[in-house]
Amino acid sequence: MSVVPEKVVGGKVVAPAPASAPPMPVAQGEVVMVQPAVGFLYLPPMSVVVMQEPHQWPFPMCCSCLCHCGKDIGLCCYTYWCPSCLAAEIHADYLKTQGLCGATSCCGQWWAAFCTDCLISICCGICCGPLVPPWIYTIWYSMGRDAMKARYRLPHDELCCECSPSSFLPRYVLCLSCEWCAIYQEAYFLKHDQKMPDFKCCLYQAFCACVPAAPTERTPLTATADATPGVALRPTSLPAAELV
Repeated sequence: MSVVPEKVVGGKVVAPAPASAPPMPVAQGEVVMVQPAVGFLYLPPMSVVVMQEPHQWPFPMCCSCLCHCGKDIGLCCYTYWCPSCLAAEIHADYLKTQGLCGATSCCGQWWAAFCTDCLISICCGICCGPLVPPWIYTIWYSMGRDAMKARYRLPHDELCCECSPSSFLPRYVLCLSCEWCAIYQEAYFLKHDQKMPDFKCCLYQAFCACVPAAPTERTPLTATADATPGVALRPTSLPAAELV
């Protein structure tokens, strides 16, 4: 091991700082701590188990509810109608992380976010008006997104650089929030890419889960070389044994 020589500064011998070892790559199954993006609420650090190798998002976050809604129309409708219910399911049942005030269950996380929003609305309504409360959901959504990116080693796909809260800005900041797009991207990744069980919300099961997805593209039918009038066209991509 190499020894770093001492330095002389102003006639005094200054011992060198110990060299820090380079960061080791995170191994599969290792528990990592995810620090909350904002610390003025009671948000404990989240412990996340790294389960998989690095993954990619199924589609870009920006405008995913418009450009990729047809891939799962029922899930897209569930995201639009009740994003907080879907976020509570993702955080509690799929990621196993704590929500606001240390809540762990799905209902507990939803009620914790709702009650905190109402409490701050009452306390800050006189001074700040309706500007502060929407940030409660921004913080809560960002916690779950950071945990998902750490668990599955997903790349940063946010509205601004690597800042997860930028994807959940209140509507009065940008006139149109991206929270639906970000939550739909997370839910689609868990349901289809990771083959997780479908979501259990009673409203989703009653009204959204039964909506069929958009039809997939099929192999176009083209005429073969020996086609004759009156004979149906057959797909040329199939093996010869299946064409008989």
